[in-house]
Amino acid sequence: MLIPWQPPAGNELYVLSLRDPRCLRPDLAGIDHATLAAARRQLSLPVPDTLVVSGPRREWLRRRSFEWIDQLPDRITVSGRVSVPGSNDRKLDVSFTNISRDAAEESTVELVRLAERAGSLDDRLSLCFQRALPAEATALVAVNHGISRIRVRACRGLYEEGAEPVYFDEALLRGADRRVLNERVTRKPTALVADEVGTRVVPVPGAEQHESVLSYYTVRYLAGHGARLSAGLGTAVEATFWLYRGRWFMPMCRTLGPTRSPRRRTGED
Repeated sequence: MLIPWQPPAGNELYVLSLRDPRCLRPDLAGIDHATLAAARRQLSLPVPDTLVVSGPRREWLRRRSFEWIDQLPDRITVSGRVSVPGSNDRKLDVSFTNISRDAAEESTVELVRLAERAGSLDDRLSLCFQRALPAEATALVAVNHGISRIRVRACRGLYEEGAEPVYFDEALLRGADRRVLNERVTRKPTALVADEVGTRVVPVPGAEQHESVLSYYTVRYLAGHGARLSAGLGTAVEATFWLYRGRWFMPMCRTLGPTRSPRRRTGED
């Protein structure tokens, strides 16, 4: 569970794994990363190795070295969010998918540069360094407040915000019993996949273009995970899932509204 918002955390940069109890603090890690840390504790699904580096923008602008890079895996995805008390995180427009660890410093510099013009110097910038997985499929599960409706969208390969075109299958389920109310399967002529470094668009074989990305049973399985997350966090959520080597991973979970303030939890798991 998330730890209620606390007074400003000071000027230092925090380097946090999702297992660190401090990562449950939105004032340290940002709302989205704290939500992912809480979601990891709630579900049995694995989360790719994740490191969150967070601090006020004024401290980022003083930085000239990034010692945490040595802790990162060989292939990573890097994204950034700006946090302001009382509002949802604002994701930076640029992210880096499936880059090498050698490129981590350059991507950090670019994200800090993009955040320079974003509000007050006291606003927190949180960068997320995550092990890159060459996902075979991506699913986005959105659950409304009250869990009356669950929407599941799925595409082949990876999904990058802003990348076009993206071909999603979509299903709408009733929250109470996960009954599928309607579904749509779209033609998918191309898919975004991981390259040796970065990503590339590949054609989907003709016979597979009209096939559903997810089976009926997998749609209900992922919808159930989304419902449990929404119930545990007490708000609407959207969770991202990656299919990799037959297993589902959860690289991100974000709230779509204000979260309740649960009792503080300090244990590792």
